[in-house]
Amino acid sequence: EPYRRQRQMCIRDRLNMNTLTKEYTLLFNTITDAEEALRQLSLTLMEAQRQAEELFLEAEQEAPAEKGA
Repeated sequence: EPYRRQRQMCIRDRLNMNTLTKEYTLLFNTITDAEEALRQLSLTLMEAQRQAEELFLEAEQEAPAEKGA
C-alpha cells in the first residue's frame, strides 16, 4: 500500500510539473513578446522625435528668412 500511494503521488507531481512547465513557457513567451513590442515602440517613438526635431529646426530656419523679407 505505501508503494502504491508513493507512486500515485509521483504521477500527480509529474503531471503538476508538466502543467507548470507549460504555464511557465507561456508566461515566458508572453513576456518576451511584450519586451519586443516595447522595443519596437521605443524605436518608433525615437524616430518620430527625430522627425519632429528636424521639422522644428527647419521651421526655425525659415522664420528669420520670412521676417527679413
